[in-house]
Amino acid sequence: MLEDVRAIALQVVGHVDFLTAVVAPQLIPLLELGMCIRLRAGDRELIRQMLIDGDADLGISAYATTDEQLRCELIHT
Repeated sequence: MLEDVRAIALQVVGHVDFLTAVVAPQLIPLLELGMCIRLRAGDRELIRQMLIDGDADLGISAYATTDEQLRCELIHT
């Protein structure tokens, strides 16, 4: 299932404190398998714009979006 993760590059954009404290530690198993993951810090507007432009695969924000082009889910409380 995850045998070919080296061929995958994932771009994640979000608030730097959440990426550092919550997201990055959860990515260690994927990094150890050789997956390429790029974390990019950004504010609410940059996160929204990168997702709309297709420059990020996943955006993580402290605020729910009202943009109908994007989908929003609660991932951490």
